[in-house]
Amino acid sequence: MSEAQRQAEACFQDLETLYTQLDHALMSEPSSAKAKGNPCGRCRECCTGKGLTAHNVTRLELNYIANRVGPERLETFARFLTRDGEIEVCPYFDDEAWGCGIYAHRPYSCRVFGHHRSDATVLPAVCVFAGQEKIFAQAE
Repeated sequence: MSEAQRQAEACFQDLETLYTQLDHALMSEPSSAKAKGNPCGRCRECCTGKGLTAHNVTRLELNYIANRVGPERLETFARFLTRDGEIEVCPYFDDEAWGCGIYAHRPYSCRVFGHHRSDATVLPAVCVFAGQEKIFAQAE
């Protein structure tokens, strides 16, 4: 393994630690008390172009997904993130399981969707978290 690969793996390990801590923190919030595991409903709005007006995923997260899941759908995912209307449903959405096909490796913005939102956005009315989310000023 090259030095660059070792450094990338160290970053991926740090990201996984952060994700684990975030998931534990979110599951301890009162809005998550409805269910164990994935507390979401079955609307899939967050996985469509309708669910979020802005979906910020970092280059590190894209590299992490490519490393952990494979690069096959990464270009399509990057295009989906632009919300240009071309790709209506996240390419990682699993129709059979009706949920995220990369749930353990999903990006930060997918993890906090519904729990937190900018005051410049609105949750879909069908979201199980609507009315319970923590709202922050967009400038934050």
